[in-house]
Amino acid sequence: IRIIFRDQVTLFSIRLHFVKNFASTILLQPLYRIAFVFCDLNQDKRPPCEVIEVWLESLTLHIAEGAAIPQVFLIDIYTYTGTYFLANVWRVEEKFISFFPALRCRKNKHYACLARLTMSGERFFMKGHHSHANEENEIARIAVENDCKRRAAEQPVRPRMISEQTRQEHPNAVIGFGSNLERAIQRARRRLQPVIPHSFDEAERTITGSDMYRKTLNQSADFFHGRVSTDTGNAFIFISLALLPEIRTTREIRSDGTFKTVPNLFYELFTLHVLAYGKSFPVAYVLMSNKTAELYRIAIDRILQILQEVNPGNHFEVEVLISDFKLAIMGTKQQAFPNARSRGCWFHYAQAIYRRACKELQRAYRSVGVIRSIVKKLIALTLLPSNRAYEGFQTIRHRTENALLAENPQSRAGVAR
Repeated sequence: IRIIFRDQVTLFSIRLHFVKNFASTILLQPLYRIAFVFCDLNQDKRPPCEVIEVWLESLTLHIAEGAAIPQVFLIDIYTYTGTYFLANVWRVEEKFISFFPALRCRKNKHYACLARLTMSGERFFMKGHHSHANEENEIARIAVENDCKRRAAEQPVRPRMISEQTRQEHPNAVIGFGSNLERAIQRARRRLQPVIPHSFDEAERTITGSDMYRKTLNQSADFFHGRVSTDTGNAFIFISLALLPEIRTTREIRSDGTFKTVPNLFYELFTLHVLAYGKSFPVAYVLMSNKTAELYRIAIDRILQILQEVNPGNHFEVEVLISDFKLAIMGTKQQAFPNARSRGCWFHYAQAIYRRACKELQRAYRSVGVIRSIVKKLIALTLLPSNRAYEGFQTIRHRTENALLAENPQSRAGVAR
């Protein structure tokens, strides 16, 4: 591209930022808004530009195919010497950029700006003058936002991290990380993602067909390790191969399940953790359509099968298996590790005691000290040796008996139940 300012020819390179990627035949695609660059930031006033002539000799784009046509995009033009020129944002009045018939300032309505760009042959001519200040801040903001969207399509990192990386490259842009920018980044990322599957077969094809879902974050190993099924359910298994061998050397294996943060096709996210280096690490994630003992069994069998492929052997040092109090999980893990001892999770036990107390004693628990003390002491019973748990329970009863007499009959009845 060559732009002439009063017979002074300057060579420029061009960079394109798109809200949406689209097919590489840009000269045949309808466009709606475009930003040109005419003002030097190093000067306080605009350079003279009554007549601007532009020759488009060649334009090479690297754009993903199959996406929708963009609504807005920005062209940044740099000189080879690094001088950055800015201008106002223009809108293409005709539908196809290949004709380039006329451009008008986007503030022609609010500011009655009469500036126009018209094309004759392969040259642009500027008519009129802008009635407002240059939009350096707005163009810089659009550049940051579009760069964030481009990064979102290329990097599987959090929106805030994308924003911080982009702002470091645009130090003069006045834009912060807010809800609008976060939504724009998420929308740009969703446009490149496949449609939400409506069946287990579609979900499996989506995962296996995309490295972003099938592999780990650094793309170094497979993360998805297949689907197992029973007559009534399906389970998708994801495993960290780097941590999987720890199952052979750990002395404690923990498991948990959550039901709120799962896709619509599934009922539960079951996770398996190992205790290593004094910390608990998740080794496997299993998306399950139901929580039957048979589905738990074949899911754990699949995990152990992958372990045998990665780290062959029959030796395990597992001594304790911790989970919630679902019999299906406890029984399945006991079958997989027969030499270990199953235990319920103290957190789930405490949660069950608290929920039971809140059924009839929620108000009393918050306002009456003795009720709250009884509930907390019942939770602490599990910290006693098993042969002294009943003794501790009787001690709680005797020491709180007199204090309960001062409470209302409803509270005493709730504690008794």
